[in-house]
Amino acid sequence: LILIFVLGIINGGTTGKIKGIITDAKNDEPIIGANVFLDGTSLGSVSDKTGQYFIINVPPGEYIVRVNYIGYTPYRLMNVLVYSDRTTIKNFKLKVQVLEGDEITVEAERPRIEKDRTSSASFTSADEIELMPVQEVEDIIELQAGVVKDSDGRLHLRGGRHGEISYLIDGITVSDQFRGGSSVDVQNNWIKELQVISGSFNAEYGQAQSGVVNIVTKDGTQKLGGSFSVGSGGYLSNNSDIFYNIDNVNMKEVDLNVDFHGPLPLLKNGSYLFSIRDFHSEGWLYGQKRTNFDDTVPIQQFIQEAQQNLTDKERLIGIKIPDSLQTGDGSFVPLKNTAKQSYFGKLSFYPFNKIKVSYSVIYNNEVGKSYSNYRRYSPAGVANSSDINQNHIINLNHMLSNKMFYTISYSNYTKNTKKHLFKDPLDTRYQGKPFSTNGYAYGGTDNSRYDITNELMTIKMDVTSQVNHYNQVKIGSEYKQHTLRYYSLSTVADGPVNAPPTLRIPDENTSLHNQYEQRPFEASIYLQNKIEFDELILNAGLRYDYWDPNDRTLTQHL
Repeated sequence: LILIFVLGIINGGTTGKIKGIITDAKNDEPIIGANVFLDGTSLGSVSDKTGQYFIINVPPGEYIVRVNYIGYTPYRLMNVLVYSDRTTIKNFKLKVQVLEGDEITVEAERPRIEKDRTSSASFTSADEIELMPVQEVEDIIELQAGVVKDSDGRLHLRGGRHGEISYLIDGITVSDQFRGGSSVDVQNNWIKELQVISGSFNAEYGQAQSGVVNIVTKDGTQKLGGSFSVGSGGYLSNNSDIFYNIDNVNMKEVDLNVDFHGPLPLLKNGSYLFSIRDFHSEGWLYGQKRTNFDDTVPIQQFIQEAQQNLTDKERLIGIKIPDSLQTGDGSFVPLKNTAKQSYFGKLSFYPFNKIKVSYSVIYNNEVGKSYSNYRRYSPAGVANSSDINQNHIINLNHMLSNKMFYTISYSNYTKNTKKHLFKDPLDTRYQGKPFSTNGYAYGGTDNSRYDITNELMTIKMDVTSQVNHYNQVKIGSEYKQHTLRYYSLSTVADGPVNAPPTLRIPDENTSLHNQYEQRPFEASIYLQNKIEFDELILNAGLRYDYWDPNDRTLTQHL
């Protein structure tokens, strides 16, 4: 049980706020009852007796703000940017209308000082992503301050572990609870806004020690459209002693992206977005097929016999394996290749006024190999891995009034990760321990395997109320039901290394054979308040977390 008091930035949501004061340009008197609305949306407000207005529940993006009042020239402010869980302040000074039909048009400027930013946070919009020379979403995150990528491609924020970053998509947690990192592979052209927070997390967040990556996906549009792109490339190095098979441009990387969007005629204000990515790459790390896995025993037999007649000089130099025992064809084999397909679909519509429902589905399928320098000359023994995941998210957003709205979200996520060389753990092609010298194996196979399935069901609800011009209160709760199925096994090869092995499966519940299924669950409730004065911004909150491993433990120590 955890109870936390938090001072920090309010974040984790998928909408922002616009507020300001409307006054007379001549005498600075507040204008009461002026209409303020966002062009092309149903969002708007009316200024009160102090001239103040606010518009909440605004999705991130770029807007045109219009202000109208009888007797004053209409005002149009272009390029107003709104970010998730941020307040955009725009004040208006209206002039008395001289000629009917006049309109004042002004382009908004981004403020040099963002008053409501109370922690380290960065925002990247879809337009900015489109201009970046990046291929993966990790490349965008890596460009933010405080983010470092290690040699395994894992991201770290402010020196923390890679599993200490919380990942969210449309307000739903998608962190991999077993291995850390994001469990969903999001493509760049799906993103409407990417937010990276590296400190002072608010009460809405749990399980975020180093940072938070919050992604808001795009909606469809009311106009039919689409895009198509294809790219190809390769890797090149003249250092052929270290990097095999990339001394010439091979163009063995292909990246295909297709997306299309448009209206849904049968649904009120309905729209859809569908996107596909197909990516294939051999990578830049190759091995040379000098040996096959069935060379293992003949090579070990030769080594056993040769060691009996070695001179002291030969022991110092080492044993040279005859070419006749290395039956590989010498071809170059990719050892860090990958092939993945990603699909994203999203439907949005308004069944009733001020109620928005959206359904999105993400599907990823990736297969490949993980580089092993140990098997550089025996690549046939490297195991294959696969990663298949899918995520369904349903969001309902209801604007109760211009001061209050609530959001209900449901998510169902499944991820399956596998690794094995042969499907049958007792396949006769599995070998015993290979001969190795200078850190390289000659023959042999990777006898390990695993099959891991993660399932997560999430239900989340929150209510946001703009109590007055100074206080925005949010209260919410979340429930998560986890299911983890874990299976790992290493085939044991009994017998001497210079004879064909006798294969067996080790006993269960040992270090070489482990299998279990767990169903832990967790729940949380939080309350937070964003207090905004002219010269002071304060974010405060309380959070209560409950976690149950749903497992049996020993009552007495042995």
